[in-house]
Order: sequence, then structure tokens, then C-alpha cells
Amino acid sequence: MALIRRLVADGVPQRQLAKGREYGIEVRRSTDLASVDGDARTVTLERGEVRETLAYDLLHVEPPQGPSP
Repeated sequence: MALIRRLVADGVPQRQLAKGREYGIEVRRSTDLASVDGDARTVTLERGEVRETLAYDLLHVEPPQGPSP
């Protein structure tokens, strides 16, 4: 499974998301990266109180976009 994580909910054209789904790419938005285990090829994501650990083949992570707090 390929996993692409986008922190920006807007700005991704729907056609790109649709093309990604054709290739089995899952997109996670509005999540925080809690940890990455490169040896096990797993990533733990958080969204509020919910934690999710996923296996990955390719991991693409982007930092939060927008003005500094």
C-alpha cells in the first residue's frame, strides 16, 4: 500500500485524487505525524484522540501549510 499524507485539505485537484485511487494510493488529511518506524515500514498518525498505525511502501509527508501561529 502506498500512503500519501497531505496536511492541506484544499489545493489537490479532484482528478489527481481520483488518479491516486486508481493506483491504490490512500490520502490522509488533517492528521499529525506521531512516529515513523523505518525498519518496520510503519507510520503512526494522530487526529485528535484517535491514533492509527499504517504500513507503507512509500511515505510522502508534508509540513503544515499556512501562516505561523
